[in-house]
Amino acid sequence: MAYYNRAGGSQRRDDPDPDEIELVNFDEESSKDVILFLIDAGKRMQDTLVPSTATENAVPGSSLGAVKLDENAPRVSLLHRALEGAVSLMRNKLVASPRDLVGIMLYNTEDTSMAELGKTSIYEHTYMVEPVGMVDIGNLAGLIDDLDLSREDPTYLRTRYKPMVTEMRIHHAWMNAGAIIKQYAKTGSKRIFFVTQNDDPYAGKMNRDGVGRHLADMVREMAKRQVEFEPFLLETDNKPFDISKFWGPIFAAGFQDGNMSASSMSRSQTPADLGQGPRALKLEDLDEHVAKTHTPKRVNFRGPMKFGRGCTIGVKGYGMVKKAEKGNPIKVMEDKSAESDGGPMSYLEIDVRTEQWCKDTGRTLNPSEIETAFSFGTDSSLRSKVRFSPAEVKRLRTFGQKPGIEILGFKPNTEDSLSYRDNIKISYFLYPFDEAWRNSKRFFSALLSSMIRKNVMAIGIFMRVQGQQPVFCAILPQTEERERGISPGMHLIPLPFADDIRDLPEKHAGALEAEQAQVEAAKAIIKAYSKAKEFQPEDFPNPALAHHYEVLINTALGKPLPGSGDMVDATIPNYAGIKKRVGPRIAQFNDLIGNDGRTDVVFAPSGRGGAAVASFSSADQTKLLECHANEQIAAMKVDDLKAALDFYRQPKSGRKAELVERLEQYLDKLVAKKQGSG
Repeated sequence: MAYYNRAGGSQRRDDPDPDEIELVNFDEESSKDVILFLIDAGKRMQDTLVPSTATENAVPGSSLGAVKLDENAPRVSLLHRALEGAVSLMRNKLVASPRDLVGIMLYNTEDTSMAELGKTSIYEHTYMVEPVGMVDIGNLAGLIDDLDLSREDPTYLRTRYKPMVTEMRIHHAWMNAGAIIKQYAKTGSKRIFFVTQNDDPYAGKMNRDGVGRHLADMVREMAKRQVEFEPFLLETDNKPFDISKFWGPIFAAGFQDGNMSASSMSRSQTPADLGQGPRALKLEDLDEHVAKTHTPKRVNFRGPMKFGRGCTIGVKGYGMVKKAEKGNPIKVMEDKSAESDGGPMSYLEIDVRTEQWCKDTGRTLNPSEIETAFSFGTDSSLRSKVRFSPAEVKRLRTFGQKPGIEILGFKPNTEDSLSYRDNIKISYFLYPFDEAWRNSKRFFSALLSSMIRKNVMAIGIFMRVQGQQPVFCAILPQTEERERGISPGMHLIPLPFADDIRDLPEKHAGALEAEQAQVEAAKAIIKAYSKAKEFQPEDFPNPALAHHYEVLINTALGKPLPGSGDMVDATIPNYAGIKKRVGPRIAQFNDLIGNDGRTDVVFAPSGRGGAAVASFSSADQTKLLECHANEQIAAMKVDDLKAALDFYRQPKSGRKAELVERLEQYLDKLVAKKQGSG
C-alpha cells in the first residue's frame, strides 16, 4: 500500500481503454453544476426587515417545504434571508454534490471586491462574498457566523456590505456575473440565481424600455452559451412584487425561446402565465424554491436516433431518478511529520492500488499480458478453457453496434403492450438537440405528435456508450401537461431478453383462490383507506440519509450532534389513523382468513441428514396455549420454539431463554386480544 499527499503528489494509473477515457470525460462534463448567486444588496434589501429562520440548519434529504415565518423571531434584513437561502444550498452541495461549484456575489454595494479576470473589464459596486468553487467548510462556517452576528445585530450586514446611495446599472451586474461564470465552459450546467426585491429599478428613467430590451437580449445570449437565469423575485406582505412593471418581458424572453429551465417555472403556473415568465416569490417560499432548483437535470448520454438509412436525429437522455447514496469515505492517516514540526494536525489520503498476479507462478502481471477465458471444469489445460482477446471480448459484447438508438418499428400502445416486469432498469427521458444533426427538434416534435395521435410506441436497439452491451428498448411518447409541469418528450425503457425472464415459483402456481366474502372484506379495507392524492416521492426524503448528512455537517462545523429524537421520519405510517379508519375491517378480514381451513399449512423447514424436523400448524395452537397457561413454555425444545415463532412470524434468532421470552410475550398479547374481543 502506498501513502502520498494528494496535494503534493500524483497518482499513477494504468493506461485506460480509449472508450473508458471517452466515458469518464463525458460523465465529468455532465455531472458538474456551477451556481452563482447574484443578490441585490441595495438599500431596499437591507432596510426591509423580516422574521429570521434557521434555514442554514437544513440538510440534504430533509423536507424543507414552505417556511412558516415566526413573527416573534429576530428581525433580519432581506439580504440576510437571501444569504440564508444560499447557505442552505451550500450545505446541501457540501455532501450531496461535493464536486459542484457555488459562489455568492452582491451588487449595489458601495465597495468593490472582485478578482481579476484577465483582460475582462469589471464594473464597480459588486462584491464577491464567496468565490465560485467547491464548497469549503471553513468559508461556510464563516458565512454561518456572519448570519449569527446579523441576528444579534440587524445592522451588521449593512456595515459589512455598505449599500450604494444610488443603484448600479443592472446590466453591469449581469455582465460581471456572466464574466465569472463563463470561465467554467466545460461544466454540465451553469446557472445564475438572481435575487432582488426591486420590481422597477428604472422607474422614471428615460431609457427604461431600452434597458429592458437590452436585458432581454442578454438573457437570450446567455442561454445560447448554456448559462441559465433562475430569478428569485421576492415579495413580502407589505411590499408585493409586480413583475409586469419591468421584469416580466425580460425573463419571458427566455421562456418563449425555450431556454429557461423547468425549475425556473413554478408548478402552480398555468399556460396563460408562461408568457410572463416566472412569478414573484413569497418570502416564506424562498428556501423551498432554492431546494427544488439546486439540482439540475443530468444528461446521461447524447447521440443519434436512427430511422433506417439516411434518417438520423440527435437526442439527449436524461436520468430522472438516481439513488441518493451516503458517498464513499476515503482512507486517511495522520501526518506525524507535520505535527512534529509544530504545524497544525493534518491527514494524508491513502491510495489503494490493485495488482494482478498469476495464480500458478505468483508472478505479477502487466495488463497487456492478461486475456479473458471461460473455464469448463477444473483442468488447467487449453482444452478446458475458451480464451478471448480484449478486442474479441469487446466485439462479443457490442455485436458491432455503435452508441445510439436504432428504431426497429412501431406497435400499438395498449395496456398489454408492456408489463411491469419489463421495466428492468431506470428509464431515460429523451429530448432532441440540433448541434450535431440539424432540424432534430423539428423532426422530434413531428414524430412525438404523430405517436401521440396514433397511440403507438416505438421498439428499438439502444446502446448508451461505447463498449456497453446493447439492449432492446421501448420508447413511449409523453404529451405536455403545463398545469402539472410535465414536459413533452419520450421515455426510453430498457427491455429484458428472453434469458432474463423468470417464471413464478411452482408453489404459487396452484395458489388458493379467495372466497367472495374474503374478497369483499379486502375491498372494504382498500376503499376505507384509499388516498385521493397521487403519491409524490419528493414528499418522503430518506430519513437515514438526512440524519447521516446532518451528523456529518454538524461534526464538520463543530455544532452539537442531533439526538435520535430530533430525526424527522415522514415515512412512518400513521398507525393511530389506520386503526381508527380500518381497524375493525382488518380484524374482520383476519377472522375470515384465520377461520378458513384451507390455510392450515404445516411449516416444516428442511433439516439435515433426513432427521425429523419440528413443525407447527394452526391445529397446534390450542395445545400451545395450554402450555402457556400452565407455564410450560420453558420445557419445550428449541426446535419446537422456533417452529412456533416461525408460525407467528416472529424472529427465531437467539438463545433458548430469548426464544421462550419472545414466545411468551407474543402469547400474552394473543390471549389479551382474545379476551378483549370476547
